[in-house]
Amino acid sequence: MGGWRRDSYLRYCSPTPKIIIFGAVFLLLVGLTKASEYVVRSVSKQFKFDIVIDFTNLFVFLLGVSGFVILLAILEKLFRSNKRNIMYIIRKRLCAVCYGNPLNLKDGEIEPSVVVKKTDKGYKITIDCISANYDDVADLETVISGCLRNKYGNYAVVAKEEDIAGIYVGMILIWMKELSA
Repeated sequence: MGGWRRDSYLRYCSPTPKIIIFGAVFLLLVGLTKASEYVVRSVSKQFKFDIVIDFTNLFVFLLGVSGFVILLAILEKLFRSNKRNIMYIIRKRLCAVCYGNPLNLKDGEIEPSVVVKKTDKGYKITIDCISANYDDVADLETVISGCLRNKYGNYAVVAKEEDIAGIYVGMILIWMKELSA
């Protein structure tokens, strides 16, 4: 884990937006390749150079790579496990400045790791307290329950498991409709 930084905008996103940005960069390269081909052709015509400039193979290659990368982002989003989705949601809520930084992390501090494991009735979340204040981590039940939306909106923290040594806090997420049944 790296040190926490206030200006880390993409750091807490899931891989999908990062992969899409990578594909968009390749699309930009596709456009620049075609534009440079037109510029070189017009310059060679202007100065009457007998040069054949054809970047078609490079254009097709970069277009194929960008399409593949965007397809990869879609597949990653479709086949990502619920455990990983929950981990990204919670990690973003705990560490991203735009969500309030409930752990009061400062630049350079070690970010807490978030581990999500599937259980019989839901998920167990384990958050370490290496640099975060143990009491701040122990009081995150409502923050974690509140950050789960849409597909995970019916999950809530129903139990907490605190380590006596203050190394980690474990929280149990259960689908709330199961409790009412």
